[in-house]
Amino acid sequence: MSGKNTKSRNTIQTQLRPGLQTAAPPSGEPPGSTEAQAIPDAAALKVELMTSLKEDIAEIIKKQLQETLGDSLSTIQLDLQTVKTQLANNKAATDATLAELKCTVGTSECSDDIAVMKATISSLTANVAKLENKCEDLESRSRRNNIRIVGVPEGPGTCDTAAVSALLKEAFALEKEPLLDRSHRTLQPKPQPNERPRAIVCKFHYYSDCVDILRRARELRQITLKGMTLSVFPDYTAKVARARAAFNEITVTSFQSRLTTVELTVAESTIKTLQSQTQSLLDRCDDFENRSRRSNLLNIPERSQDGKDPLKFM
Repeated sequence: MSGKNTKSRNTIQTQLRPGLQTAAPPSGEPPGSTEAQAIPDAAALKVELMTSLKEDIAEIIKKQLQETLGDSLSTIQLDLQTVKTQLANNKAATDATLAELKCTVGTSECSDDIAVMKATISSLTANVAKLENKCEDLESRSRRNNIRIVGVPEGPGTCDTAAVSALLKEAFALEKEPLLDRSHRTLQPKPQPNERPRAIVCKFHYYSDCVDILRRARELRQITLKGMTLSVFPDYTAKVARARAAFNEITVTSFQSRLTTVELTVAESTIKTLQSQTQSLLDRCDDFENRSRRSNLLNIPERSQDGKDPLKFM
């Protein structure tokens, strides 16, 4: 500060010297005019001094501020840059999280919709299965009086009710022709002359006639009539036919092993006897266990006088 004050003092002295030189009255002029001329010069000098002082003070303050705040401003700039970078990273992370949340919300909404759809599909599946079973039952009931005749050659008039009634009477040696409501070939394309003929489906008016024909067909197996080999089967639905076909191998095996109804009855009675004996043994075991538990409860020793439990292991 001493150097700066010296500088300002030198400046003041430099500026005062011309004034002092001008203050000397020239020879030949009166003293009053010289004093009047020195007053404006002093005012101008004062203004110049104030201006110079202001500039010097401003420069000094500026230098001091730069020296004092220079490092701090650099640190603040670095901190601001760091904060800016962190804010950018946070914004990117927030955007990613928001996008993930949107996907999660969409997925949860889809999951709710899928859960509702699953419940609806399960209900509809159960209803469809129930309807299929009802339709299958109704169709099977509508076919109770039907039979299928296989082996009748194709030709005009071979599937009429009159022709089929006469064929059945002759094939099974019936006393009279059975009463048929209708008869027709199966709904398949007409075969070629060298191909297998279509089966005839006929419906009896009386269920007893249908049962009698099927019983006679089981007894005769194959019927030979006028060069024709006939076979008669019940008119089952496709589902029932597949279910019955699954037991063909077992049926053949049972027939080959001569498994008769008597043997089945004996086996069934034996199973019932074994079941009754097993149940009797189980009852006796339960009774014995209950008796043993009751006796154990009655034979528990009393607590000794010293307060020790005799059943407690040391």
